[in-house]
Amino acid sequence: FSDSPLYTQTAPSSSSPFYDATPSSESDIATSVNSQPVAVATAGAGSGAAAAGGGRFIIQGSYMLGGGDGGGGQSYSSPNSRAPPATVQWLLENYEGAEGVSLPRCTLYYHYLLHCQEQKLEPVNAASFGKLIRSVFMGLRTRRLGTRGNSKYHYYGLRIKSGSPLIRLMDEQQHMAMRQQPFSQKSSVDAESTSLHTESEKRLPRSCLVALCKFEPVLHWTRACDNLLYQTLVEILIPDVLRPIPSALTQAIRNFAKSLENWLTGAMMNIPEEMVRIKVVCIGSFSQTLRRYTSLNHLAQAARAVLQNTAQINQMLSDLNRVDFTNVQEQASWVCQCEDRVVQQLEQDFKATLQQQNSLEQWATWLDSVVSQVLKPYEQNLAALPKAAKVFLLNWSFYSSMVIRDLTLRSAASFGSFHLIRLLYDEYMYYLIEHRVAKAKGETPIAVMGEVCTCLCSPSPVTSH
Repeated sequence: FSDSPLYTQTAPSSSSPFYDATPSSESDIATSVNSQPVAVATAGAGSGAAAAGGGRFIIQGSYMLGGGDGGGGQSYSSPNSRAPPATVQWLLENYEGAEGVSLPRCTLYYHYLLHCQEQKLEPVNAASFGKLIRSVFMGLRTRRLGTRGNSKYHYYGLRIKSGSPLIRLMDEQQHMAMRQQPFSQKSSVDAESTSLHTESEKRLPRSCLVALCKFEPVLHWTRACDNLLYQTLVEILIPDVLRPIPSALTQAIRNFAKSLENWLTGAMMNIPEEMVRIKVVCIGSFSQTLRRYTSLNHLAQAARAVLQNTAQINQMLSDLNRVDFTNVQEQASWVCQCEDRVVQQLEQDFKATLQQQNSLEQWATWLDSVVSQVLKPYEQNLAALPKAAKVFLLNWSFYSSMVIRDLTLRSAASFGSFHLIRLLYDEYMYYLIEHRVAKAKGETPIAVMGEVCTCLCSPSPVTSH
């Protein structure tokens, strides 16, 4: 495309060359033939500019804006017919001519509008701005580029300078445009015609997504990421299982946990079964952990009141002293096969801690020391630690049930308090064992519980036939 010349040179009346603008129906802007610093000088009464007539503005050394001579010619002195020196300088600082590149015309005008907004200038219309661009960058051509039905006019031979802040603005616009593009299953990656950078930004075809969802390393990676995410969420929602939590928050967490699996299965429609199974197991473990921890916290607050009541503690101690622990050990040893020395030590420590009327946190410290003492022989054999921890948990539960049985048969007055304490200590012991096993395996507690869920979800050989 060719444009009519905007400026014609007049006879010089001073040391600086002047250019007259060709009259036009739109706002006209004149510019220079070189890129010198811009300085505005309004012609005085005795200068050569005065002879040129009204409505003529001179940008000394390079530019002259306006038009029409004083002899009744057309005047171009409206606000939109002037190109402020700041705009011309802005163009020269941010754009440059280059071969083989192009820039959308609408993008350039958008940048100009932003510039006017920042500088509090009144912008000219797109046509007048186009004339200014062609005057600043001589020889600029216009081309219509793009696919059929989606083509746009581009300035061919113009680009943004590498050091311009507009480069970042262009990147942000392209990123937003990519996010707003509708998903298409037909989009594909042409590895031969695209670079690695552009290839990574293309949308993944559904066939590739399905294949990845069945790929074993991807399944393992997904499980690890989900477990890590859910463990972090647990620690955020319930940072301390013994610290009081408002009842409203506890109920909200339980309702949230109850809905998790349904939400996930609804969101995983048309996803391969292998991936769905992995994610369901992980979120099931997460949901179960939230429910257990909120129950543990509820028990802790109820037991805290009991442990702070001196009368109840004295009654519990009196009832406990009447329990025949020798008979309990004889009955339990056939099942648990625990050393008499260990059982006697636990009995004495429990009575001493109860007599001291320790707080709930002190009881938690004692329970943690019991776990450390029992699992200490397995510190050098981490492979055997998980099994030993589970056996201890079963033995602990069996012994405590035998003690509760004896208290029940004796119609102990503190039976209710003992029952509450037993529920709390069993649940907290489970919590401690869970974390010890996870630490030994180098995994999160959520991942350890996920192994249990996986075993429960796997079909047995009998039912599979």
